[in-house]
Amino acid sequence: MAVLASRDRTCVHPSLTRLPGGGGGGGGGGGRGRGGRAAERAAAAASFAAGGFDVAAAAGPSRAASGSLAEECRTLVNADGCGFHRRADAVAAAVPAVHDIEELVAVGREVRGCPYFAARTLMTTADLVLCPYSYLADPLVRAAMAIDLDGAVVIIDEAHNIEDVCREGASLDTSAPVLAAAADTLRSAVVPLQRQPTVVAALTAVATALTRLAAWTDAVAAGGRLAPRPGDGRRAVRVWPAAELPPLLDHLGISEASMGALTHHLSVLRADALGEALVDWATVIPAGVLVFLPSYRLLSQLTARWAATGVWARLCGAKSAVLVEPSAASVREAAGGGGGGGDGGGGAAATAASAYEAVARAYAAAVAGGGGALLFAVYRGKVSEGMDFKDDLARGVVLVGVPYPAAMDLNLQRKQQRTER
Repeated sequence: MAVLASRDRTCVHPSLTRLPGGGGGGGGGGGRGRGGRAAERAAAAASFAAGGFDVAAAAGPSRAASGSLAEECRTLVNADGCGFHRRADAVAAAVPAVHDIEELVAVGREVRGCPYFAARTLMTTADLVLCPYSYLADPLVRAAMAIDLDGAVVIIDEAHNIEDVCREGASLDTSAPVLAAAADTLRSAVVPLQRQPTVVAALTAVATALTRLAAWTDAVAAGGRLAPRPGDGRRAVRVWPAAELPPLLDHLGISEASMGALTHHLSVLRADALGEALVDWATVIPAGVLVFLPSYRLLSQLTARWAATGVWARLCGAKSAVLVEPSAASVREAAGGGGGGGDGGGGAAATAASAYEAVARAYAAAVAGGGGALLFAVYRGKVSEGMDFKDDLARGVVLVGVPYPAAMDLNLQRKQQRTER
């Protein structure tokens, strides 16, 4: 087994444990609570950046400021100046097979080795790994700790806290210099990508948005409109009423139109990434694979995009049949406009049922034939609500997005109005 924790909680170096963030090894709450998780995330971000886009280095110290335990530890280790780090394997060899953080730290003190790096060594062969939520939910921390979840069973204790941890992992506490440095990094990244205009456009749009945000932050600070943050005199904040924010953003060139363009570029990148993932999954998952999406509109946009980029052809090569659930509108159109025929609604309903049954039969036949099949459908549609998929008909199920109720549904709107009275 292995127990993962931050440097602040596991360091036993006598000099480093006296620095800001040091808990004396296994003590205090370093790594717990919001402050501890924030410091862990900042340290992980710096570590991850050191192997890729080093934005933090260009922008000055991160939240784990220079002189903190995490920063000084990293400096010592990189310079091979920490004797405790060199004896991490001795800790890994001496620690009991079943242990907690306190026992890991105690062994580290006894053999004068590093518990932090010993835990990372133990993790590579452990059958059981215990760690804070953030090590899984935060992609920066997960990457810096080299945590691989492939084939793992994840058990979450006290799961009611996971929402807050995920929210923190998806949030950003940054500054104007960091935003500007990130924009410069993106502009440099597009230089070798000129043959991929879609990617270049997306990265350029993001860089432009970051530059404008940095300028906005500087303008707010220069205008003296920041107030000291309660309880932390080193930081200042300003909270805008909702009515004031759009004009401020528009003045800096961040308009509804420009953000719409950025959203479009990012949606194209997401569509391409999803298509590539589906090709991989359709290749390795046998028999039938079901893919559910939030709406027919999104389904139509994705299939059009994949047809243009060649992803659709690759999906067809991975399975003997790739089918799409027909929408009610397409069924009516195929029936000649629907609705107003001489047989009334009964004929339209029969036509719709026949269309869905034809798709279901084609899907089942392709699976039974051994070549496999891929079926795209929509949440709350006929396929997701009214058909039974068992055994080889559902060897893989891919859920894209969250199946929220339709926002414009009249029944839902009436429920909201009544609830909000």
